[in-house]
Amino acid sequence: MLPKIIVLLIGFILLLLLLASRVPISISIIVCALVVAAFTVPPNNIPNMIVFTAEQRLTQELVLLSALIAFLVVMYEESGQLAEMTRVLSNSLKRADFSVMAVPAFLGLLSVPGGALMSAPVVEKEGSRLGLGTLRKIFVNMWFRHLIFMVYPLDVAIIIAAGISGVSLWQMILYQAPIALFMILIGYLVGIARSKPPLKTPSRRSGNHEVQKSIKPFLPILGPVAVAAVLGPLVDDSVDVYFIERPSLVIGAVLGIALLVIITRPGLPDFVRVLRRGLIYDVILATYGALLLSNVMVIGGIASSIIAAIESSRIPFIIMMTATPVIIAFITGSPITAIAISVPIVTSIQSMSVISASMIFVSSFLGHIASPLHLCYVFSATYFKGSLTKSYALMIPSCIATMLFVMLLYGVLLFPLS
Repeated sequence: MLPKIIVLLIGFILLLLLLASRVPISISIIVCALVVAAFTVPPNNIPNMIVFTAEQRLTQELVLLSALIAFLVVMYEESGQLAEMTRVLSNSLKRADFSVMAVPAFLGLLSVPGGALMSAPVVEKEGSRLGLGTLRKIFVNMWFRHLIFMVYPLDVAIIIAAGISGVSLWQMILYQAPIALFMILIGYLVGIARSKPPLKTPSRRSGNHEVQKSIKPFLPILGPVAVAAVLGPLVDDSVDVYFIERPSLVIGAVLGIALLVIITRPGLPDFVRVLRRGLIYDVILATYGALLLSNVMVIGGIASSIIAAIESSRIPFIIMMTATPVIIAFITGSPITAIAISVPIVTSIQSMSVISASMIFVSSFLGHIASPLHLCYVFSATYFKGSLTKSYALMIPSCIATMLFVMLLYGVLLFPLS
């Protein structure tokens, strides 16, 4: 029988080949999990493991949340509210430096593959007013679009990280708020600070009707976040509805869909068009695949084998906990895959804390944002007609600075709270 670390390496190579062949990430993760299971789990136990994963309360809850969030995102895009929100933001923000930061960040609330392409035209226009070069436009578009995920409770990756780790999502967000603020500062210093003074756009007065019209596109996105943030501390620890341990997120997502229906009044053909979008099913399967892969890591004994190898090599635990998700996310372009593999490894060494879960999530995030397989990065470089690799001169130092800040924040300031 092959060593289990070699089996995991084979699974990685297969995953990379599938992704390079443009196989959907969901199918790639599930195939990787099954191939790894074929070498580490008795054949008669594999069907049981597949069913066991599907029957877990955690799987059912995360799949439900992923489906609702994906439906909301696709419906928001198909209804034209995304284009309307972009228009309102562009017209409302008078300073070019605010525009290149705020528009990608707001559009980051809609986690769609290659979504940075939606904010690229605004960054191109406003960035040119600031005198930003091509590489800085690529960096600004990528950095500010993704930093919102540090504190966005409807992001699938952070929901999965909290779910698999068994920690409070809201505590993770609270701990990561300073990181998001630091990333704003880094993004401004690296991408914008040396630009020429921002230009102002002549102000325009808006009537009451225009103001109401401007607010509408934001309600289906900001409304669920506000409701979930208010209800989370009140109901998530005290209300347990069958398999739902985070009812605040479910309520928030359903509210977002309801608001979108009220605002846009879609017909049956509109719902059919939304349901035909493959993104919804890719997100659902990717969520299940991540949990299946996580179970394979534990049941197949891979996590314990990696721990034994790490202990024999005397690699410091903090290096292992951060480097593993960074490398996996960078190589695969998938933070979910990195989280699914890293959490079982860490839990084999120590009980999972909010600090540990957050470290894994942030490390996965930083590996993902810089990955050459990241569609947002590829589309940004293509749109701005720049070199993805040359933009690493801005991206990599920013990621390193963020990771150093995270270690300082958690290791010195917050560690006693964990």
